[in-house]
Amino acid sequence: MEPEKHNRYLAYHDTATGLANRALFNDRLEYALVQTERHSWSLALMFIDIDKFKLINDTYGHETGDRVLRSVGHALQLCAREEDTVSRIGGDEF
Repeated sequence: MEPEKHNRYLAYHDTATGLANRALFNDRLEYALVQTERHSWSLALMFIDIDKFKLINDTYGHETGDRVLRSVGHALQLCAREEDTVSRIGGDEF
C-alpha cells in the first residue's frame, strides 16, 4: 500500500479490529444525515457496549480482550449490509 493510502487507512480505522474508527463513523454519519434529510430517507443506528469487558481484560489479558473485540466486530460485519458501516467507537463500544 502506498504511504498516503496507508496513512489515510490508519487515520480512519481501528488498529485492533480493522473496523472503521470514530473519525470515519462521524464522517459517514454526517453524510448519511444530510442524505436522509435531502431525500426524506430513514436512518437507523445501533450502539453496542460489551458488558464487563474490563473483567475480560483484567482476567485473561489484553491479547484475549483484543481477540474478543475482533470476534464481535467480525460478527457485526456478517450481519451488516455492504452499504452499512460497522465501527469501533472506542474501548468496548461498537
